[in-house]
Amino acid sequence: SSPLGANYTYSIDGATYQASPVFANLSPNSYNVTVKNVTTGCTSLATVVVVNNPSALPPPTASVTIQATCATGGTITVSSPLGANFTYSVNGTTYQASPVFPNLTPNSYNVTVRNLTTGCTSTATVVVVNNPSTLTP
Repeated sequence: SSPLGANYTYSIDGATYQASPVFANLSPNSYNVTVKNVTTGCTSLATVVVVNNPSALPPPTASVTIQATCATGGTITVSSPLGANFTYSVNGTTYQASPVFPNLTPNSYNVTVRNLTTGCTSTATVVVVNNPSTLTP
């Protein structure tokens, strides 16, 4: 944040300096930030800045909103978290924008949510689509 100006360059490794004071897309780690005055050649002492690991998403809240019948599959709906920056999965590999999974066969499903902003994936919530009642003659 300071000092700023055209006569300063910035580094996070003490060797590679750049004109911009912004370092984007850094992995979680500790960084030694230094500033060099290009006019005098003087370099500041390092300030340690830590980029933390992103917090893990908690398991989603999900439930069977329609149980399977003999004619149709069941539906699982995620009710939290919701938003445009989340995608949803019932198998851990295929993610979709919709929090609704219709026409699922009876089975246990591991429902997970991925935050597109942070890249974090939640732990799973197990949701069971039950077998439909057996028809009696």
